[in-house]
Amino acid sequence: MNNLKELRQTSLDFRRLSSNFLKSTNADNFLYVKRLYAYLNEQAITKQILSTAISSSDYDCAEFITKDDLHHRCEFNVPINETDHVKAMHSFLEDLATTDYKRLHSIAASFVYRKKIDETIQIFLEKSFKPLIDFITDALSKEIMALEQSTPATQFNQHIGTNYGTANAGASIVSTQTNGIDASELAGLIEVVRKALSGLSDEDKESVQEYMEVIETELSKAQPKKSFLKTAMAGLKAIKGSVEFSAAVSAIMQFVAQCCEVVL
Repeated sequence: MNNLKELRQTSLDFRRLSSNFLKSTNADNFLYVKRLYAYLNEQAITKQILSTAISSSDYDCAEFITKDDLHHRCEFNVPINETDHVKAMHSFLEDLATTDYKRLHSIAASFVYRKKIDETIQIFLEKSFKPLIDFITDALSKEIMALEQSTPATQFNQHIGTNYGTANAGASIVSTQTNGIDASELAGLIEVVRKALSGLSDEDKESVQEYMEVIETELSKAQPKKSFLKTAMAGLKAIKGSVEFSAAVSAIMQFVAQCCEVVL
């Protein structure tokens, strides 16, 4: 069985990778395509999610793409069954990641055409693979929620200099931290970030909430895991929001860097 911390870390890593993937540019070419494909097939949890879905499908992936050789155009023939669609998208991703194609834009342009090359690539990737990303994101979220519900809250002690208190594991840290970090300042910075989510997509808002949860959890520990903090901060930094959001993220990044010497 997967543990909660591993699931959350996988969710964060996957969101960051898929975000970079969907924002691929002509300069990136196949870089993020190859990274996402490698992660999905090497990371145990995502590999199992895909294996379970794909094993139940007998869909012929050759039917997924319809080609018009006369006009050099391609269209997707999306299957009705979701697992069939997941299998087809994974097969197409594998083809892009493992075949020696020269330019991602050339393939994208056969499905989508825009005057701007980067826009063509990004629309193509979203049209081709966003349902696959959503499927995996939802599967991870469901596993996290199921494990949270089956894990009883435990109480632990917190010592901060001369301060002492208790808190429930899994709850937000409201007052004191185990490592001398100013809990009030941390709570204030997190609240500022959460109030600056206007204009973000629902997916980005959910990602921000997960990153905030990781930061709260790690900074409540006597020895925060810098790798977890670094992943959360990199994920926050990658999300494009308003000026207020960017300023709030910058402030909390500086706070984490000063408290834990996390270099981003």
